[in-house]
Amino acid sequence: MKKILIITATGVALVSFSACHNASKNSVSAADSTNNANISSNTTTLNQTETDFAVEAANVGMMEVELGKVAQQKSHSRRVRDFGKMMVDDHSGLDDRMKEIATSLNITLPDSIATGDRKKVDDLKKKSGNAFDKAYIGMMVNGHTSVINDFEKAANDIKDTMLNSFATQALPVLQKHLDSAQAIQQSL
Repeated sequence: MKKILIITATGVALVSFSACHNASKNSVSAADSTNNANISSNTTTLNQTETDFAVEAANVGMMEVELGKVAQQKSHSRRVRDFGKMMVDDHSGLDDRMKEIATSLNITLPDSIATGDRKKVDDLKKKSGNAFDKAYIGMMVNGHTSVINDFEKAANDIKDTMLNSFATQALPVLQKHLDSAQAIQQSL
């Protein structure tokens, strides 16, 4: 009887741990699933393109904030540390605005970075010195180039006025980040 209880308790603990672990790892997927269910049940006027944009904007914003904090701690370059601070400040503001919009529009946002992006952050944390600076700034140039394309597409395609306004107003900030990252990259 004791063996059955121990096995059962162990099984419950493993299931509970697995569920919590997967919820954290799949926060972006969980947000997407909730938003898709709301679209399917007509509890939102938004479409999948709009909710996907909000989820991805939130994910990218959280990643930029975290990477900026890492840059402030690990970089030996004043320019890179200052750039990291700008990322934390600007993307925290954008994240706050996206949260307000999501609340107004009943969009579920992720509460943690997507698994693949978490790996990028963890890999970057292993670097130091000039290798860190080059890798971080390279990520910022590539990431902001991609994000600007996504936000331009959203500004052109999204019909919801709050999400469209968010994308449109964020573009100059994102372009400033890209320009700064490119200037730093040329000096490394």
